Amino acid sequence: MVFLALVTLHVLIAEKPVSISTSSNSRRVPNKSGYEKLRLEVAELEAPARIVSAAEGPLGLRQPGSVNLPRRTPTTATRPLLELRARARTLGPAAPRVMPTGL
Repeated sequence: MVFLALVTLHVLIAEKPVSISTSSNSRRVPNKSGYEKLRLEVAELEAPARIVSAAEGPLGLRQPGSVNLPRRTPTTATRPLLELRARARTLGPAAPRVMPTGL
C-alpha cells in the first residue's frame, strides 16, 4: 500500500511541471507584444534628448559652457613627498621606491 502511494505521489509531482509549462507557453505569445511595447517605452525614456529636455524644462538645469577645474598646487604636506621623488629620480633605478601613505 505504501509503495503504491509513493508511486502515485511521484506521478502527480511529475505531472505538475508539465502542466505549468504548457500553460505558460500559451501565455507567452500574447505577452511578446507587450514585452516589445515595454522595451520601446524604456528605449524612449532612456533617449538622451528626452533626458536633456526633462532636465532643462521642469528641473531648470542647464549645460555648462565650459568647465574650469582648479589647478592643484603642492601643499606643505605633499612637498616632502615631491622632494623625495625628485631625489629618487636623480639616484636612478637603484633608488628605493617611495610609497605615499594617506594620500
